[in-house]
Amino acid sequence: MKHADFCREFNRNGIVIGNLSKLNDVYLMYNKITRMPESFRNLRCKDLGLSKNPLINLSNINIEELGSYSFTVNNLSLKGKALLSPIDYDGSVSDDVDVDEHKRTIRNLEPIAKYYAKSPIVLAEQYYDDPNSLTAGELERLIWEATSVEREFLESNLSLDNEILKKINERLSVNLNEKYKIIL
Repeated sequence: MKHADFCREFNRNGIVIGNLSKLNDVYLMYNKITRMPESFRNLRCKDLGLSKNPLINLSNINIEELGSYSFTVNNLSLKGKALLSPIDYDGSVSDDVDVDEHKRTIRNLEPIAKYYAKSPIVLAEQYYDDPNSLTAGELERLIWEATSVEREFLESNLSLDNEILKKINERLSVNLNEKYKIIL
């Protein structure tokens, strides 16, 4: 499969990793990938290039197994950015993270892997089962990272006046004018 076809198929449906589980290097830069599919969790690659993609979370990526990686972090939650963003010499936070194996030991990747251990749909299901079981950080992630999939799941199972659902709908809405808004 050509790279362009792979990326197009990935963006449309997600990729079922299956027989691709032995890939060592995956480079999907300059696409419109916002999240990795559940099947990506099975991938044990050493080099992962995802820079210049509008990623909203790093769930389903085996972060601790990576030797080198690159991500664009400007769409991650504030906590996700804080855990992952390198501080430039002038004190500003970079939008792109590019870490190779010899630099990896400088940063402990365990907090990042722990923070992104649950995917947004798992957080939504856990919230539905017991709203009090999510930590403040997990609630922040659910609100920030929810897409129409999580929103529709929560809408079909919770009251529309639920505060978390309201915040998700507000984040996913666009004002058309002062009277109307559309929820994406």
